[in-house]
Amino acid sequence: MTALRALLPIAAAALTTTAADAATYTFSEADFLPGSMIVEAAAGPSGGQAASGAGGTYTVTTGTGATTYTAHFMTGASLDLVGETIEEIDFLIDFNVQSLQHAFGLVIEQGGTYFINYHLTGFVTGWDVLSVDDLVASNIIGIDGSGNGTGINPNFGAGADTLRFGFFTANSLSNGASVIYDNLSITVTTAPVPLPAGGALLLLGLGGLGLVRRRRKA
Repeated sequence: MTALRALLPIAAAALTTTAADAATYTFSEADFLPGSMIVEAAAGPSGGQAASGAGGTYTVTTGTGATTYTAHFMTGASLDLVGETIEEIDFLIDFNVQSLQHAFGLVIEQGGTYFINYHLTGFVTGWDVLSVDDLVASNIIGIDGSGNGTGINPNFGAGADTLRFGFFTANSLSNGASVIYDNLSITVTTAPVPLPAGGALLLLGLGGLGLVRRRRKA
């Protein structure tokens, strides 16, 4: 009986133990040196947009007509979810519209699918900032090869496929729209996955069996 009582507080503690503390991962880019960004055609015709980093900023000039989404990923900005899930994502980027309005926002690539959180600059001039906090999976929508929404969201669960992070740009209504970007920052907050309570119950059961066996031998 003494051995069984000793196991009870161990089992109770194990029932409430989590895998790890919450973590925060921040991916940022302000220099935009050669090789710091990876450009991919996310939807629509390949090409049609030109992107270049110069003098600490990043300039995107769009094409026109057909829907084209171009993804701009920060080199090394990826996350494998092991024993944790994503709780929320904060997205921030400075932008300076040179001509016409321009659509852009957070992009995530997972398992070959691109997911976006869409925003439109409007007809503004001069520097402004897009800051979007507390994004969850339902705020980020998958797009198909034609740029249409699929209604599918990224998987933020433990063990999901690797996620890559960046921002996307879309074609404008007229040719030659140009936007300068700076100070890109994406912050991912994760939560630990609780350890299964079954392990503690198994420990308690094994302890009880051991006590019964000792009594029988006595």
